[in-house]
Amino acid sequence: MKNKVYANALLTCGPRLCEIEDFLECCEKKIYNFRIHLGKTDRDNIKIIKNLISVQNIVNYKLGIYIDLPTTRPRLGKNLTNINKAIVSKGDCFNIIFQNNSMWKYNMNTLDNNIYFFNFDKYKHKLKNGNRIMLKDGSYSGVITKVNDYGAEVKCTSDVTLYDSESIVFPDFQIEYEVFDSNTKHILQEIKKNDIQIDKFIISFCHSRQMVIDVRKYLNNLLGYDVFIMAKIEDLYGVKNINEIALEADSVMIGRGDLGPSIGFDNLPKTQESLVLKVKEIGKPIYIATQFLEELAQNNHICPSELNDIFLAIIQKADGIMLSGEAGASPNSKKCIDTLYRMINYYRFPEENSMKNSNTHTQILATMGPTLQSVEDVSRMIELGVNQFRIHMGLRTRDFCGYYCNALKASKQLGKIINVLLDLPSTRPRVFNMDEYTYSEGEFAYVFDCASAINEDDGYTNIPLPNLTDIIQYIKIGEHIMFRDGHVVFEVKEKFDTRILVQCQKSDLCIKTGASSCFPESEVLFQPIDKIDVSYLERMKSEGMCPQRVAISFAATVEQIKIVRKILKEIWPNDNIEVICKIESKLGLKNINELIEFSDGIMIARGDLLLCINPYEMPKIQLELAKKCTEAKKTLIIATEFFERFAETGIVNRAELSDVALAVRQGANSIMLARETGNSKYSLDCVKIINSIINNENK
Repeated sequence: MKNKVYANALLTCGPRLCEIEDFLECCEKKIYNFRIHLGKTDRDNIKIIKNLISVQNIVNYKLGIYIDLPTTRPRLGKNLTNINKAIVSKGDCFNIIFQNNSMWKYNMNTLDNNIYFFNFDKYKHKLKNGNRIMLKDGSYSGVITKVNDYGAEVKCTSDVTLYDSESIVFPDFQIEYEVFDSNTKHILQEIKKNDIQIDKFIISFCHSRQMVIDVRKYLNNLLGYDVFIMAKIEDLYGVKNINEIALEADSVMIGRGDLGPSIGFDNLPKTQESLVLKVKEIGKPIYIATQFLEELAQNNHICPSELNDIFLAIIQKADGIMLSGEAGASPNSKKCIDTLYRMINYYRFPEENSMKNSNTHTQILATMGPTLQSVEDVSRMIELGVNQFRIHMGLRTRDFCGYYCNALKASKQLGKIINVLLDLPSTRPRVFNMDEYTYSEGEFAYVFDCASAINEDDGYTNIPLPNLTDIIQYIKIGEHIMFRDGHVVFEVKEKFDTRILVQCQKSDLCIKTGASSCFPESEVLFQPIDKIDVSYLERMKSEGMCPQRVAISFAATVEQIKIVRKILKEIWPNDNIEVICKIESKLGLKNINELIEFSDGIMIARGDLLLCINPYEMPKIQLELAKKCTEAKKTLIIATEFFERFAETGIVNRAELSDVALAVRQGANSIMLARETGNSKYSLDCVKIINSIINNENK
């Protein structure tokens, strides 16, 4: 019988998680651990504590109530010139002011943003020109260009949003903060005054054994009983001293938010693995925190990277996983809590050797598109070490042959060999000739075959899909049709010969020409290649191009592989082009063994696949497919949403770092980037960070 390995959930309280009813719902899920962050002064922390005590009495079970001591780390205060320009663009400057008086005006240049920086005056002597600063857990960055006794001028190296009470990290030097500020001392006195028995405390920025000893002594003397200390590791000094800290503390937390910019984001996955192993060897519990479900919290979207991040923490045998704003502040708080709860329970017994490192050297497969199309674009990618390029032939408005030609020109100019993968879209229908429209939940529409006429007077805004009549037989009433990667969902209400009546259940985005469709419950079988694809392949042949690999979208049968191989052999009779099966449907999973056997490899296309399965199964399925592929000695490509949030915002997400590391450890030959390289102004930065993670994992 397997030993029970069960990671606990630790939830941060906040506006969305503060009432007795909220906590009782958590207890029903057997979630009993809660964190109160005293650094958040905009909430009634004493009331929250009292509510937790009330719940403890109701459920007759001792809750784990953790008080997070924020230290006196410096934070941004108010704008002293009262100009409400909160966003500062890359290349522009803002001032941080050390003292809240008027003297700075006579000694510094006044800018649009002049922010009081409280708790920093005593540390200002450490600051020098050229020092880096990072805000919001490293999401925004800048560099010190001028500094004097009154303040410092910061030049933004990214777009920066200035938040009141936001903390700043200085990765170039250490600041030993005081643990107890005036607000923390006040809260502790209130706890003592109200005779509230709280015995669990978290030390932020814990960097030494002595710090644990001093904090424990202070709290024991103040409260009159022994306390439990969790040491939060958030900088390089805590990492270096982890052994002595773990020996002295009762448990350890990896605070990935501030730790990332302190040690370098690319080093975070490897450092997390190392810290977990060291603390477990010492025999102390270890928790992992920060940005597990940020995308779900902000955009109500479950993505593979966040599921894999939780999975990674569980199989590393972390004792707990902490949600911060996802639980306490997000409008999707309940969904985030439920997702963590379900993941922990689904992977209650993690497999041994799930993390077996492979000797495969993972490479980036970069998708071409608007930001990766010219000879210069490709050259920059090649110079960063990318030698695999994907051309997605489903977006018919793009110049596939032009992309391919430019890739070859760049390869020739640099004297580097490249590989090209052509991604055949299959006959999966995309919305055709439809003006942009956003549906409301409950709204009806017809999805219809655009080759057939439809009554325009029905009062609906209808959705034209080519070749719908070819697949309508596979679709059943009560099933769902999704668009735009599951952001728009309809339920099938009625079926006719050439059209389907549907009702909108979810509508996060608009639908427009080119939007992809998905039939998650239906065993729809698409043709792997059509006449348009063949015409493009023949043109490429005539222009002297020959791809190294061709991918079949929605691969489900061996017959599809044979059809594509036959056409490729007819066009390129003297070349051996590899055929890759994209696994993105239930039917593909059902026939996976045959697909691996008769193809040259698989691509785990997690975007559409995630829509077709229980999402919590995604990490397990990825691992199982990776093992099958490795055992068969076939090519393994893992695709979709590795650095999607970074591609959109330029902000590093901790879950995305873990997702890349996990793919490398599972032996992926390639990590396929889509939007990250093809349609993002941060494409080069995406590749740099991912390459660095890959190299760290391969050391």
